[in-house]
Amino acid sequence: MPLPYDALLFDADGTLLDFKKSEENALENTRNHMKCDISPDRFRRIYHSVNDRIWLELEQGKIKGEELKTERFRRFLSELNSPLDPEETALYYLKNLGEESHFLEGADTLLAALAPHYSMGIITNGLTMVQEARFNRREFTVFKSIVISEKAGAAKPDPRIFRIAADDLGIELSKKVLIIGDSLTSDISGGINAGISTCWYNPGGWENQSPWKADLEVRDFRELTALLLADSGF
Repeated sequence: MPLPYDALLFDADGTLLDFKKSEENALENTRNHMKCDISPDRFRRIYHSVNDRIWLELEQGKIKGEELKTERFRRFLSELNSPLDPEETALYYLKNLGEESHFLEGADTLLAALAPHYSMGIITNGLTMVQEARFNRREFTVFKSIVISEKAGAAKPDPRIFRIAADDLGIELSKKVLIIGDSLTSDISGGINAGISTCWYNPGGWENQSPWKADLEVRDFRELTALLLADSGF
């Protein structure tokens, strides 16, 4: 039987990579570097409050990735009443984050199974210096395209970033292309905007109360492998 799709596009953080672990390690290193005397939990809560808002601004096109890097820490340090330099602190954090690259359990096995049968790419809303460092490992050589929003000048859900990935792969955007991601607001919304098929990776079993409805929904990588390979006899 024919394969169900011509190409697969993956989100990175939260879909293939354990960003929570990477971020937690980088934040703790940054807290120690800052000699900050508040607890790790409170430090993370304040950071996440600032970070979640500013990444939403990126998705909405209100801020550029280059601006985000320092502006995020300007706001964060303001919340902490810290006199430290935002640019220096941001660079320290980003360097640490780039050194953290952890696959979610089973993600490397999934990629190894799919790679012989699909043309695959990554589309990530991220910062170039961080993502390029994190993608510098053998397992990512299976991807024929890796598009990073800051470098591309567009971020999901903007369909332009999907067109860049399609051009890299030498394909047309159509329902024969599938985006797999954990974010309804960037991955699923973006895939719908681009006119391609969408798969919501939802390991937590969350209820979708958003206006963006995916074509497919999976809870784990075994379920995804079955959808993409089992019916084709692989």
